[in-house]
Amino acid sequence: MTGTSSVTRRAWLAAIGNLAVPGLGALYAGAPAVALAWFLLPLAGVAVLGIVALTFRVRPVNVLLFWAGWLFLIVGTLRAGWVAARRASKPFRPKRYNRPWVYILHAILVLGVFGILLDGWIRPRLFEAFRNPSSSMEPGLQIGDYFYVAKTPGRPPRLGSLVAFSSVEEPGLRVLKRVVGLGGDTIAMIEASLVRNGRRVAEPYTAPPVEWVPDTVSRRQMRALRDRLAPGDTSDWTPHSWGPLVVPAGTMFVLGDNRDESYDSRYYGTVPVLNVIGEPRMIYLSLGPNGIRWRRLGLFPSD
Repeated sequence: MTGTSSVTRRAWLAAIGNLAVPGLGALYAGAPAVALAWFLLPLAGVAVLGIVALTFRVRPVNVLLFWAGWLFLIVGTLRAGWVAARRASKPFRPKRYNRPWVYILHAILVLGVFGILLDGWIRPRLFEAFRNPSSSMEPGLQIGDYFYVAKTPGRPPRLGSLVAFSSVEEPGLRVLKRVVGLGGDTIAMIEASLVRNGRRVAEPYTAPPVEWVPDTVSRRQMRALRDRLAPGDTSDWTPHSWGPLVVPAGTMFVLGDNRDESYDSRYYGTVPVLNVIGEPRMIYLSLGPNGIRWRRLGLFPSD
């Protein structure tokens, strides 16, 4: 790809170069207009695929459109480089930009622009891909579910919604739980049933509870929660029976749907609303012990 004395442009090299760095293969093949187009098209494609993953709920059309879009981008990028090389003049007369330092500069600029847009704008403000690593949100989210999170900076969370947020204990760790109480709400749990402002809350999305086996760490954490949020209470709190407590202003109380496998506000307390990153959207891939779980593709875990 770097020699200025070449008399031909290798189609396979142009195709791979175009895929490795958008537009590089076309530039190598002497087609700067094609190079520009295949630099801009992936950016537009990522935006469109993000919109599909965040908003389109019709299954299986949504996940088919999502993966067809990615296939189009990959195949189209390869084909653009291949075709540009096949159409190049023979013998090929290198242009001024057919030099190693130009290719390196192109790669730095393109990857730099992609990095700035993805890490500096798209991920913080629009959407980000996540993978579910634990069973704490089963059955709605399972281990190996890959999904997008729609960023909601500054937007108050909704009661009953799933939210991704920054951990209050480990900086940089992202956590996914369900909001069961907001500032001013009085919440409690009675025999594994959630009570909010004096009314039992129907939670069809939760996993059935199992018998809790007391342990020293859980007891100590729940005692600290009781002393902090309900200082007048002297009862023995357990993960299945606790409260009532009043959620402080500007915070939220979060629980996992699989309560017996979830480390949540029952142990580390309330979470500042400002820690919210966003809400989960379409599951675009789900990998289990036996491979792809096809029936989960296209699901919205919040539904």
